[in-house]
This record gives sequence, C-alpha cells and structure tokens, in this order.
Amino acid sequence: MLLAWLSARPAAAQCIPGLCTGDLTAGQCGTNDTVCTGSPNNYTPPSPCAGNGCNFVNNCRLPTVDNGSIEVLPGGNGTFIARLKMDVLVPWNKWAQTQNPNGTLDMHWFNTASVPSQCATNFSTTICEYLGSDHTQ
Repeated sequence: MLLAWLSARPAAAQCIPGLCTGDLTAGQCGTNDTVCTGSPNNYTPPSPCAGNGCNFVNNCRLPTVDNGSIEVLPGGNGTFIARLKMDVLVPWNKWAQTQNPNGTLDMHWFNTASVPSQCATNFSTTICEYLGSDHTQ
C-alpha cells in the first residue's frame, strides 16, 4: 500500500480530526501548533509561513511531508494494529478555510504500490479533507 492508515494521535496534543470518506480505513489527526496568521511578510525564512504564495493566495505552496514511521499498537487477543504515521505541514491551510476554501488540504490514499494512472479503476481510494490547522498527521 502506498498510504494506508493515518489515524495516529500525537502525544500530549489534542486531535483536530479531518473528514475522511472512501473505501479505505484512513484518518487524520491535526494539531494546532503551527498556524500561520497575519501576513507572510511577518515571517522570515526558514519559517514555512514566510514568503509569498502565488496569485495573492497565501496557501499556494507545497506541503512538506516527513518520511513517515510505522506505529504498532496492541489490538487485543495477540493481534496488533500497524499504522503508517506521517507528519504533514501545510502553511496557511487554516487561513484558506475562510480565505480560499477550495484550496485547503486534501489527502488522497490509494491501496496501490504507487499512485495509479488517471484512468485506472482497479484500486480503492479514500480522500481526507483537513481544515483545522496547518499541521496534521
């Protein structure tokens, strides 16, 4: 699976859930620790909030994603649950909730080894939309 399960809860932080719909069991949990506010001019590099987006839209920039990790949890009766946990930083995503609603973070999950071709139909997919902050897992 390219990306299969994303429902990890960050330690010592409250989860801001995303909305996930589709064929796969997926989820996301946001934290409110990196919300870009005000103006991009108020930040200096290397802050992910610094600099201009494009066409006067602050959130027009690529998200950053870490390499991910596997979190193994006991599932009971000798079983375990393995979750692929990835940290995603999306500068100005919270800003986009009101200023550019069509530009908020959407994460697509597929049950394939790589992203399927545009016309492929032999895979399952789930989409998660996240509006809560600029940081999710």
